[in-house]
Amino acid sequence: MRRGSRLLQQLDENLDSAPYEIIPYVRLYDWIVGAENAAPGERHAWWVQNQPMQSSHLLAANDPRIVADILRRLRGEAHYTMTPAAALPQD
Repeated sequence: MRRGSRLLQQLDENLDSAPYEIIPYVRLYDWIVGAENAAPGERHAWWVQNQPMQSSHLLAANDPRIVADILRRLRGEAHYTMTPAAALPQD
């Protein structure tokens, strides 16, 4: 995906009418997407610190904190994240 691409424009145009909820997660120091780009529009992604010596982006889907929250949501259980998501920390 490229900033300003037609695909991203179409996704943004249809965001409010989407029949599903977007629940963005990110690990800090993601140099590929960037934590500030992990959520659509003006929203914030739910973030966790990156683990030492790990790729933030490539291993986010295996992060047990993120996986546990997703699984609880899928099972209809109370999730660990709080709404609204906290703003990203300033370095």
